[in-house]
Amino acid sequence: MYFHPGIVPIAARNRSTVTENRSFDVLVPVDGSPGAERAVRFVIALYPRLAPLRVRLLSVEWPDTLSREAMPDDASARDAAPANAGDAVRIAQSLLDAAGIPHVADSRTGHVPQAIAQYARETGCFAIVMGTRGMGTTDHVLGSIARQVISLVDVPVTLVK
Repeated sequence: MYFHPGIVPIAARNRSTVTENRSFDVLVPVDGSPGAERAVRFVIALYPRLAPLRVRLLSVEWPDTLSREAMPDDASARDAAPANAGDAVRIAQSLLDAAGIPHVADSRTGHVPQAIAQYARETGCFAIVMGTRGMGTTDHVLGSIARQVISLVDVPVTLVK
């Protein structure tokens, strides 16, 4: 069942797991790409309307054995990427800190779409907000990571162009 943070379904009002004052977690995967930064800025812009909300930043690095395949083909995208997952998270954290938005940051290693989906399930994220194109190698409009995440999760996914 999906519902907006400000609306609690009648059937859920008497359950102890859903309360009117609950803070909702929104997952924002970050990889240092312009698309990921736009997703963070989108959440910042919507925060006043969505609060109480906590942002969960997640950076996923490919295992070393896959890193060469995972690197972008486009040299400009490769040059724009931060040196590592920690840099991507720190950039997003600085934006959220400046906006005064509560957040937590985590990193994982693994197959990116599966790691994002698993993290969203484990942490009970209410929604995922991500860029349409990240540091992947695809030329598709949505990006292969975004398409795979959409197919793997049961929560709303907002794509930011």
